[in-house]
Amino acid sequence: MSMQIRLLTAADAEIYHALRLRALKEHPAAFAQPYESQASTPIADVVRRLRETADAPHDFVLGVFLDNALIGMVGFRRERGERVLHKGSIWGMYIAAEAQGQGLGRALMLDAIRRAKEMPGLQQIGLGVISGNADARRLYTSLGFQSCGIERRSILVNGEYHDDEYMQLFLGAFE
Repeated sequence: MSMQIRLLTAADAEIYHALRLRALKEHPAAFAQPYESQASTPIADVVRRLRETADAPHDFVLGVFLDNALIGMVGFRRERGERVLHKGSIWGMYIAAEAQGQGLGRALMLDAIRRAKEMPGLQQIGLGVISGNADARRLYTSLGFQSCGIERRSILVNGEYHDDEYMQLFLGAFE
């Protein structure tokens, strides 16, 4: 099997949207947006969002492909305000169940971190991991992310609250 990690573009909109919907359906507590609202999103909107992300100098969406099939994704967004330009966030991390346990999530995260580190002035990366997702938390911790707080009752899914643990990775001399 051949693995490839690359930036997703507007041309990937349909496969990206399908994988994102799968992630939202399989893990509703891990994502703030519900499946139902995203399922009705026109593909033209997905194309536009991917195009805007690709055109932004400090935002990206990466996909990991196995034998040319998109099986994982992660997004990165740098803060915009003058006083917060030193920060960025990982969002939307997902690896399809059939591809988990093969190191693809680690490879995808390492690529995202590498790309973020190349951005002048970026000093820290944040992310959130939902309570109960021990595998994701273990991955993030192994990459150097440290817990910096828990938002209790962060997400409400089907009448059940889930906590969100915020984690940070400090880049360079700021550690």
